[in-house]
Amino acid sequence: MAADAVPLVVKAMGEDVFSGGYVQIDETPIEYLAPGHGKTKTGYLWVAHNPALKATLFHWRTGRAASCLHEIIPESFQGIIHCDGYSAYNAFAQSPQRKGTIRLAGCWAHVRRRFFEAREYSPDAVWVLNRIRKLYSIEEQLRDSRAGPQERQAARQEQSRPIVEEIHAQLQHWHRSHTHLPKSLTGMAISYALGQCSTLPVFLEDGRVEIDNNRCYAARGINAVMPPPDLCRVHKLEAHFPRVCHCNHFPHAA
Repeated sequence: MAADAVPLVVKAMGEDVFSGGYVQIDETPIEYLAPGHGKTKTGYLWVAHNPALKATLFHWRTGRAASCLHEIIPESFQGIIHCDGYSAYNAFAQSPQRKGTIRLAGCWAHVRRRFFEAREYSPDAVWVLNRIRKLYSIEEQLRDSRAGPQERQAARQEQSRPIVEEIHAQLQHWHRSHTHLPKSLTGMAISYALGQCSTLPVFLEDGRVEIDNNRCYAARGINAVMPPPDLCRVHKLEAHFPRVCHCNHFPHAA
């Protein structure tokens, strides 16, 4: 009887996480036992986080293709998916089944990380980091004041948008003038950021959207809800191990 109830519980959890039209999604590699192969294989724990409800749903898959997103995200979901620049997300959003119903929001923490890796080699990378720091400072002030979505949207339009536009203009200048070698750390950081030029400003336009999906990223480290590798080898689980937890006070981006 309990086994019959589990799918209903999981369905209800998924309805909560994917309610409201805004969800953060990330995937992380997990080694698991593969009977008959003589070694471990790499699977993926897909994490979906609803910031408003502070609820997180985990799905286990053996891959990270766009087809996984079609399986995980309900057909009824329409709205914003906060994610990094991995191509599967865009493939999912542009698929015939979902095109026009899904909008992607870019993650500033992923952009920052790439420029952080280049900071010792390029003053231009430091310049970008300083601008991004200003964006996060504004977000910190909004959190401290407990600003709601409308207040956040208004403040971002006035304070954050000029910074975002300044960053974008400078990145375009460096890219057009070939200031940095494409394979250099700074060059790759610039290319990554410009590749997200349509998704990074989304947080300016919708006060529900966070500046990054770090809460989703942090949720991956909650050992209490992560499937232990030995469970992933049991074929009866059908490589599907969803869990939901309520996540509070995740650390912010460094």
